[in-house]
Amino acid sequence: MERINGWSTKKKILILICLTIIIHTALIIIDTYGVSQTTIFGEQSKIKCDLYRYASRAETILRGDLLYRDIHTETPPLISYLFIIPTAFSSSALSFQIFLSFFNLCTILLLFFALKDTDENLAFISSLLYLFIPLTTDTAVFVIQDEPIVAFFFLLPVVLMRWEKRTYAAVIIGLGVWIKAFPLLLLPILLIKDNTQKERLLHLGIVSALSLLIILPYIVLCPDEFLEFLRFYIVGKDGVKGISFWRFGVYEFLGNGGRISLAILVGGMGVVYAWLYKAKKSVWKSCLIVLLAFFVLYRKIHSNYFLYPLALLTPFHFMDKGIRWRMWAMIAVVISLQPYAGSLGLDIFPFIPVILSLVLIVLLISLIHKTVKTPSDIPDYSTISFISK
Repeated sequence: MERINGWSTKKKILILICLTIIIHTALIIIDTYGVSQTTIFGEQSKIKCDLYRYASRAETILRGDLLYRDIHTETPPLISYLFIIPTAFSSSALSFQIFLSFFNLCTILLLFFALKDTDENLAFISSLLYLFIPLTTDTAVFVIQDEPIVAFFFLLPVVLMRWEKRTYAAVIIGLGVWIKAFPLLLLPILLIKDNTQKERLLHLGIVSALSLLIILPYIVLCPDEFLEFLRFYIVGKDGVKGISFWRFGVYEFLGNGGRISLAILVGGMGVVYAWLYKAKKSVWKSCLIVLLAFFVLYRKIHSNYFLYPLALLTPFHFMDKGIRWRMWAMIAVVISLQPYAGSLGLDIFPFIPVILSLVLIVLLISLIHKTVKTPSDIPDYSTISFISK
């Protein structure tokens, strides 16, 4: 820490950029000629099963066709529009890996600038930690999932709220919901932090207007197909996948139960938001608690989704020992559950994912409790924090 303290801000930023580029480049080379055992522009292994979906949806837009109507789509529309960028260069793995690695870099730098006004050294080592968390590079390089993009658009409104740029946060939430729905979890926090009813109505209006503008073409041109995508996420029309205990411990045996799970989710999150309204926690803590609670209650949780809470947990890793070991235990369990996200091994070893997913829920609840109780915080105003030894 003493050595880092002597570094200038510019040097820290340069180190973050260079390390991110070097590590991602090295892993892309390893993946291209080792893990995937293919050429850069060749067919990819099954682990990149969503790559062709991303490229196909982007190619559909480039042809002038319509998402949902002309191609089956199970994601919000804006993520496919973002994937036009790598697809315009090439629909290869390399093009998408570079694009997703760029968003990892954006999140790392955003994390640094978000925490810099609290403690620059904390900001630097927190950003480094996010880079070295296995899920960060695995998601962008080896499995090619869209979570690096979503992590950035989830963290950005958190930072804007903390800086009291709440109207800008409302704009990003309104856009982010239609990239992937997770930023919607931040809207009640934004409304809680608003000072007046006029502010709340303004921000609700911004999110609603942006949402209507984005989805109106699909509502008009292909309402049935578009609503099918919404039903997929809300009630799990095609069954339940992922690593949640609800999937392994409940729905694997009892069936879909979409409306029951939705009632549990809505009721549980309502309680969390009501408590936060009274508790007056900081923006950073409030968003972390909401996200962890959502991961406890929602049944369709995938391992790569954990990038979102990990971005918020990184500073607490250096500020609270209790959060530190819980965070790494959570990462270990998430990685252990990753092979069971589909149907692999469920017939032979059904008890293993049940036990592991139950441990994961216990760790998530424990992290919520520890986050609430710890005096360490990322305050809404600039101050100096202390890093635990």
